[in-house]
Amino acid sequence: MKNKVELSQRPLITVILPCYNVGRYIEKSLSSILNQTIKNIEVICINDGSTDDTLDILNCYSINDERVKIYNQKNQGQGIARNNGIKHANGEYIAFVDPDDWIEYNMYENLYRLAVQSDVDFIECGLNKYYETSGELKKVKFDYPACENKIFNYKNDLNYVFKGTSLSPCNKLFKKSFIIDNDIYFSNRRLSEDQIFTLKAKVKAKKIIYIPKNYYNYRIRPQSSLTTKKRENLHFENIVSEIKDFFKSQELYNDFKDYIDEATINIVREHYTLCPDYLKNKFLINAKKNLDSNLFNIFNNNREIHNKNSFLENIFSLKNENKFGIKYKRITFLGLKWQFAVKR
Repeated sequence: MKNKVELSQRPLITVILPCYNVGRYIEKSLSSILNQTIKNIEVICINDGSTDDTLDILNCYSINDERVKIYNQKNQGQGIARNNGIKHANGEYIAFVDPDDWIEYNMYENLYRLAVQSDVDFIECGLNKYYETSGELKKVKFDYPACENKIFNYKNDLNYVFKGTSLSPCNKLFKKSFIIDNDIYFSNRRLSEDQIFTLKAKVKAKKIIYIPKNYYNYRIRPQSSLTTKKRENLHFENIVSEIKDFFKSQELYNDFKDYIDEATINIVREHYTLCPDYLKNKFLINAKKNLDSNLFNIFNNNREIHNKNSFLENIFSLKNENKFGIKYKRITFLGLKWQFAVKR
């Protein structure tokens, strides 16, 4: 740990980390933030009811670096934690980092300078995905890349809102006044909670810049919220309603209906996949109730990957599979199946 670092003036950037049982990762994440080339930042860590050594590690950092501030809450999920962080933010700009990820040392200086120079509502960059089980670091390729190094907004290309770049808030730097003035906050849901935040930002922003530099490193790990089955994933309807209601309020629903329908199917599939097996039938009943017949049929016909092994393959086979970015070896022997995460 370095000597004590003090924050002598109002921070230019507030970095918000929602922290829940990330003792294994938080030091790398915090070190990448505190060692940025731009020093005038504050780091707000929302301890979301951690039961491991996360809070102890955060306390050590806050003792040695005045820029680190800790707020505790009972476990309520990333959305509520991030919203809590926004309330305490003092910076001119706000950034978000997931505490198991890390950033390149010059990310915030480069983004901040360009954001101020161009007076944009937010700026975003490219990102990498790091697959923990294999150790691979891969550049994320977007379906419809946004305009590069130019000021734009969604009106220049409707594809940008849902597909142009990531729906994560973490590869972006937002002007705080833009977030507050436009009432842009995260959903209280524990899954897909960031989509409504980013969609609102992409639609509300008058000036955006995207630079194709991969400054953010996103970790894919087996026990994250995106790879763990939980009962709460039984329900998806609130986040879908939030998205629909927002676009209707902006009188943009018809313009984005096809995108919204596709996003709805993806959200439902994600929730279904992460719903415990004993609740799958109940999930289907809920989906049929809350989706129109066309969307339900699309989902129902493609809700999971079916085993297509031949007769011989069911006797014995060894296959590589990929699920939520995690690589697995699947072994089939006499119709029985075993799955193992691939480690380097």
